[in-house]
Amino acid sequence: MQLQFDINRSLKANPPKYGKGIKFIERKVGKLSELRVVDSNGISLQPREKNLEYEQRNISHSFRVNGVLYDREVMVAELCPDGIEELISGFGRKYGFEDLGVDTYFWDVVEFESPYWKAVWKRRLNATKDHIAQGKPNTEGTFIKGLVEMKSNNSFDSTDDDAIRNALFDMSNGQLDDSQTEKLLKKFRKSNSKHIGINAFNKVDANAAARKLGFPTSGY
Repeated sequence: MQLQFDINRSLKANPPKYGKGIKFIERKVGKLSELRVVDSNGISLQPREKNLEYEQRNISHSFRVNGVLYDREVMVAELCPDGIEELISGFGRKYGFEDLGVDTYFWDVVEFESPYWKAVWKRRLNATKDHIAQGKPNTEGTFIKGLVEMKSNNSFDSTDDDAIRNALFDMSNGQLDDSQTEKLLKKFRKSNSKHIGINAFNKVDANAAARKLGFPTSGY
């Protein structure tokens, strides 16, 4: 399927508007196959819970019926140090294009100021409206995934509750209320201790660790 689009029309209808921690480079046309979507181990770079994007695969129907809706948010890719562009948002659209046999489209190329802001924008960008204006909000699991990513690359102090609250604020673009933020903080703490040298485990992980060590998990 050939999908007709006008990148200049896109720039006029939806000019690039970003914020702190991200730098817009250009809006370009390219081959979707050239976008990096997995890491060096073949693991998907999808920043959200995968079931969200699988549910969005019917997006291909919208493209068949409506073509390109230029007022919707565009796909975004990061220009990496190795010169390859890594998909940040638009995984659902890429899946839809694959279903349609579309191999060429446009996206914004950006750079991030730090690993922290990359983790933030990977969630914030994916919380916007999709092609058919039925964007699914980020789930709790997606926010927790972001916090784990930040911890793994030492983007913030994972022992500081306020740092976690700030990260949740940034990832949600301020859309989480206090009760939601505290709920997510509590969930994160179940597997991520605030005390150095102490590992936190939820029930499933604790039982798995006990079995591995040969310890009983019940019967006391």
